[in-house]
Amino acid sequence: FNYAYPILRKYGYSATLFISTKYISLLEQWMNWDQLRELDSHGFSIQSHTVTHPALEELEDKDIFYELSESKKMIESEIGKEVKYLSLPFGSYKRNVISIAREVGYAGVLTSAPFGRNWALKPPLIGRIPIKASYDIHRFQNLIENQRALFYRMKIGYFIKRTIKKGIGVSNYRRIYRFAKNVEA
Repeated sequence: FNYAYPILRKYGYSATLFISTKYISLLEQWMNWDQLRELDSHGFSIQSHTVTHPALEELEDKDIFYELSESKKMIESEIGKEVKYLSLPFGSYKRNVISIAREVGYAGVLTSAPFGRNWALKPPLIGRIPIKASYDIHRFQNLIENQRALFYRMKIGYFIKRTIKKGIGVSNYRRIYRFAKNVEA
């Protein structure tokens, strides 16, 4: 809100924010509902990233339903607009997540899988190219310029990580990742 928002406004851009509702205003430096309403009033889209940001594929159906429905309801109540899209925490899902998203009323589900697209699913599953804080300007430029070699490396890396996650579970993978990168939970 303090850094990206003024720059985006200056150049006439908006953005879509996928939020986990439990964490709104939790810490002083995190956004609050008033700030999110202001962003919305300037053309930004506020969409769902669940309530607590869990690895959905590790949850029971009733817990998935709660995460998807309560986040959607809270954002709609606070912002006053329909929430149409869900971004999956960690890109984590199984087919039941998609069917529950349909039941809850999402029009689309986004994953961090860089090449995942399935328009036949209802709601459709839409992949995205992740932009990470660790990327230098050259890697970012290569992504924007559609460098095929970089995309293929990303695709191979994605499938390797996905295989490991399936083998040991998303939560265990995240613990190992945080340990290896020295990142606090």
